[in-house]
Amino acid sequence: MDSVVLDYFMSLANNLNFTKSANECHITQSTMSKRIAALEDELGVKLFYRDSHSVRLTPAGMRLRANALRYANQYRAINTSLHKLMIEYIDMLKIGCGLYEVHIMTQAISEFMKLRSDVELNYLQYGYSSIVSYVSTNVVDIAVVLDTCLDSMERKLTKKPLYEDTWAVSAHKDSPFWQMSAEDKTKLKNQMVITMVNNEFEPIRPFCFNRGMTDITFTYTNSFEPTIALLMANAGITLLPQSLRPCVPSIIRIENVFAEPMKHTFYAVYNANSDNNSLPVFVSCCDRLFGSVDSPE
Repeated sequence: MDSVVLDYFMSLANNLNFTKSANECHITQSTMSKRIAALEDELGVKLFYRDSHSVRLTPAGMRLRANALRYANQYRAINTSLHKLMIEYIDMLKIGCGLYEVHIMTQAISEFMKLRSDVELNYLQYGYSSIVSYVSTNVVDIAVVLDTCLDSMERKLTKKPLYEDTWAVSAHKDSPFWQMSAEDKTKLKNQMVITMVNNEFEPIRPFCFNRGMTDITFTYTNSFEPTIALLMANAGITLLPQSLRPCVPSIIRIENVFAEPMKHTFYAVYNANSDNNSLPVFVSCCDRLFGSVDSPE
């Protein structure tokens, strides 16, 4: 059993649908079925009840689901530690970003690589639930996340605010949304709103619920790129940070329609006591670009 198989298991345990989980994990349905069957053979227990109509967790499956994320994180931490021992002279810096932050660190990474071209730099995107855990278990050295994640992160971690961003309605330029009245726009009336699946830290649904927006429905993606694809297909609307405007195709219109728009701050989170000597160099690059004021603990 390895972390990849655990990821497959967790996807199927959440979706209870082989086709959906195979697509989510970017593998074929046949491969998903074989890997799950192999995991059951390895453990000697059935994890799922299967028939032609449904997939359900067995008691053993429910037990593994409750602990699978912790097992996967421990495996990755061990694997990362052993990998470091095998590298004799190459430093490594692992940066993790959330679902909306992938473009934020471009300039900081560029500045860092000018100073430390000898470093192997990994830049990886995760769901917020995963990255909250990964920065605590040293799977990543530094994480770039939304402020919605901070309360779930360990107090020992340094949480550095980068900048506050205003989120604006984003939709295809030919979307009927743009023809609605100003009042209906502020209510997102009768709109299909695109947000992130299985994500307790995403900010769009809370914003809608807190504003009493009842005449809306939600549809889901699991990363930024599928969200853009749905917008380009005119298959819904969403809210995006306005700093992402240069990264969004011109066919998508981004406009603030709220008197009090949604605002969130992006943070860099890391362990200041890390023994990775590349981390302070990267943090210094962030300080020069974003400022050097740490958030209160």
